[in-house]
Amino acid sequence: MRPDRSIRSLRGDRWPISVAAALVLLLSAPCVLAQCQTNQNCYPPAGGCAYPASTTVFYPGAPGPTGIRNGYLHDPNACTALPGGSQVNSFFDVFFEVDLTTDGGQNWTHYNLPLCPGVVRISPPSVVPPDRHFNTELLSLSLSGGGLPAMIRESPTLPSNGGIDQRDLGSGLYRLDSFFDVFTELSLDGGQSWFPTSDQLHITTIDLTPTATHAATWGAMKILYR
Repeated sequence: MRPDRSIRSLRGDRWPISVAAALVLLLSAPCVLAQCQTNQNCYPPAGGCAYPASTTVFYPGAPGPTGIRNGYLHDPNACTALPGGSQVNSFFDVFFEVDLTTDGGQNWTHYNLPLCPGVVRISPPSVVPPDRHFNTELLSLSLSGGGLPAMIRESPTLPSNGGIDQRDLGSGLYRLDSFFDVFTELSLDGGQSWFPTSDQLHITTIDLTPTATHAATWGAMKILYR
């Protein structure tokens, strides 16, 4: 029996409508956090997670103009236990990779920085089963070295807020969804003068996957895909 043409026509008419509806839902869906899995009940976990920064930031007033992109934090060397009834500060050093431009984005140079210090303030959790949520603030992050002809720091005047959602997966494993929106400043004269930006550097978590070469844009693509 041949299929009824009216049914085929109806399905054909509905197909573009369904696609359009799906696109509307996709575009209107709330932004979700990326995630990673770790065997450490602390933050930032030293293994299993990496922290790409998916935004490009320029510094008005800086010669060039100067900007950064493809920021990527990984392998922190300390991990503070997540708090119970009072806030805690997590002090850590972290490796950082970044692209720098001094000509408005026409050319970019990639830099691998040595261990850089940072501090995160973590507030007591609110519990929405099966997750625990922690409000956070990046109190400081200082980036320099590795041949980078600049210094970059977390803003001393603007708050860089974020959050952590933690889920206990059992068997000693945890899932972390976390992010920071970081205000930064840049110096080209060894810290004598600083150029602030009003654009936030969005940092989030992904699974740390060892590869022969690192492409920070892969992390950004994974974030958008989720």
